[in-house]
Amino acid sequence: MSRDPHGKPLQRVALELGYISIYWAWLEDAIDSLITQLAPLEEGHAANAIMGSTDIRQKVQMLKALAFIRRGKSDGWYEAVIANLNVIDNDLRGRRNAFVHAPWFVPKGKLVRHKKSTKIAKAQAFQPPVLTTLEITPVKIAEARKLKQDMLKALQNVAHQLAFAMEINWYTERGISFEECVRVQRSLLRTAAKQRAAQRQRAASSA
Repeated sequence: MSRDPHGKPLQRVALELGYISIYWAWLEDAIDSLITQLAPLEEGHAANAIMGSTDIRQKVQMLKALAFIRRGKSDGWYEAVIANLNVIDNDLRGRRNAFVHAPWFVPKGKLVRHKKSTKIAKAQAFQPPVLTTLEITPVKIAEARKLKQDMLKALQNVAHQLAFAMEINWYTERGISFEECVRVQRSLLRTAAKQRAAQRQRAASSA
């Protein structure tokens, strides 16, 4: 196995960048599924043709409108969809772009991110204006890990919202709120996770 030519700081950020890219793709795919459900669109070629030709900001606006149209008498679902979309568009998208599109360097073992941008800043009194074309930002690996966690939370939120949307009339007719639905979904997921863990343990014991 060949030796990695890069130091540990760059190796760590490369790992986190991989997760950030994967989670963002999963998040966008989940948004596609929610739009497909609410529109509704024919799954397969029709939905893929539309979603594949639309960028994330357009999808966010489409989904906001569709959620408003389909909200009916649901309790809390529409508000949760809008709140999550605002986090995705106004917070996660910018943070993700800063990580994914920036050149990364490790001068003297310190991780930094470069951003090329032209600014003519007003200097101090009686001093000439100053031109800057490069921003160099020190970055801690914890920032990338926090972004990864926040993206995963947003992804889980979309999954819960999609599950509710698939049976929205059933829930509203019975007066079941979105919050109650999420509690049930999470309980079922925890139970399933415990069952899988127990199966793995039994398999390991019998091996």
